[in-house]
Amino acid sequence: MFPKSTLKGWLLPPFFLFQLFFSQAYAASLQPYFIVDSQAHSDTVSISDALDDWEGDDFTSGKQQWAWSWLEIGVKYQHWGVGFVQRSDFDLRFSKDTAELYWRSANKKPLPLGRAYSTALDANGLKASGLRLMFADAWGESAHYSFGLSYLRATYILDGSMGGAANVVNESDYEFELLIDYHYTEDSLFDRTVDEPSGQGFAIDAEFNYQFSEATSIDIQVRDLFANVYWSESPYTEGRATSERKEYDENGYVSINPALTGFEGIDSQYVQRLSPRWHAQLSHSFIGPYGALLQYRHQYGRSLFALGATLSVGQGAVSSSYWPMQNLIEIDWRYRKLRFSIAADQLDKSELKSVWLSMSYGQ
Repeated sequence: MFPKSTLKGWLLPPFFLFQLFFSQAYAASLQPYFIVDSQAHSDTVSISDALDDWEGDDFTSGKQQWAWSWLEIGVKYQHWGVGFVQRSDFDLRFSKDTAELYWRSANKKPLPLGRAYSTALDANGLKASGLRLMFADAWGESAHYSFGLSYLRATYILDGSMGGAANVVNESDYEFELLIDYHYTEDSLFDRTVDEPSGQGFAIDAEFNYQFSEATSIDIQVRDLFANVYWSESPYTEGRATSERKEYDENGYVSINPALTGFEGIDSQYVQRLSPRWHAQLSHSFIGPYGALLQYRHQYGRSLFALGATLSVGQGAVSSSYWPMQNLIEIDWRYRKLRFSIAADQLDKSELKSVWLSMSYGQ
């Protein structure tokens, strides 16, 4: 159920081209930058098990998985900046019944006799790359803001939902009936062979920083404040799937090849919408090198909070924050224009359910 994504086809830094065509005085005022930002989270199984089709003995009841990555490299000149962006986004939301049934069937676990499962799944996935234009300025000495506009060419879509009911027949067999409606690049449910659709779109992001005093400041960022991808010739499936076609392994455990009644077609135009991702940080410095910070994230319909402490050292700073809803510890290190941040809920990589990694320069 968890998406597997690869990143390829990265473009060369654009500032090399500027160095070739502009005078040295002009080129010297160009400031290169890069951003690497990624997250992966699974409520139910470890990330490694999720990538292995949920095969594993550890399971926790849950309702969501997500993964996203953002790679950007470019240059800034005065108030303006331009960069190449490559991104992937996956958001899976499901009922607890869906998660339990999927895990039990993937691992051939005994099914509860007489159990009726209520199944529901919503998925939104995207892979895209493009050009991002940004503008930054200040209001007086205390407020700074920036806006970014990305033009995207998309190569992968997964957008839709399914829901219904499943009933246990015995410990190794069950039946289901689902209503399905989704658009895709790869049909993972019915293995339909299709031509890949093409997508173009845009995404707007913004950032605002305000310095209340020398000791206190707030920073608010939002990705995909408004973000749509417009697909041409997008394959879709809409209909009813049942468990009429069954096979059994040597131990008598059921394997189902869903039977579809409905429509398989091509939408000449389809709009995929991406949900905003918010991040806010309130920082306060005490006397000396010590400080505190409060963080808030809202992404994929979920709100997260963290409380942390900071230590300033020379021209840099290091901070540590705890995110209780995911049991995450985040370490953030900054030195001049360079920043590195990592967060994890486990030290053993085979047990990780949440991991974040971020690096940037020139931001």
